[in-house]
Amino acid sequence: MNGTINWWWIISPSAIVLIAAIGGLYAFGVWKGKTDSDVNALMDFMKEIRDDIKKIFERLPPSPVGAGSPMRLTELGEEISRELSAKEWANRTAQDLASGVKGMKDFEIHDYCVQFVNEKFEPDEEQETRIRESAYEHGIEREKVLSVLAIELRDVLLNRADDD
Repeated sequence: MNGTINWWWIISPSAIVLIAAIGGLYAFGVWKGKTDSDVNALMDFMKEIRDDIKKIFERLPPSPVGAGSPMRLTELGEEISRELSAKEWANRTAQDLASGVKGMKDFEIHDYCVQFVNEKFEPDEEQETRIRESAYEHGIEREKVLSVLAIELRDVLLNRADDD
């Protein structure tokens, strides 16, 4: 050996590590930029879907009866109930129907009230006018207004059944 140090062997592994680190950082930067771009595109797509869903819900007719168990009146249903004096009607009507629902389960009373209102209830001329007017004013079908009467009648009959 002539006393000279071959710097290439000392620098070479460091240079390789440095080049690999720079290449790795570059690849990470490219990957991160693509991922950020994809995430932004996904967020934009989700916003479009959310806006479309809102538009669909705006076009759906309002419902006076909310989904759930048991069914309950929505704010619209409560308003219709007040307009029609439905609670008072239900109290009067329940007097005649209470004996017919004795021993029924809650869901059977519900079904009975829906069937009664849709098939047997014959509103007088004034009631029919108020029912149709309410349907018109709220942009819903007559049957949905009748569903308010059925829910009010069901609630009265259920309360009476609980009292017995």
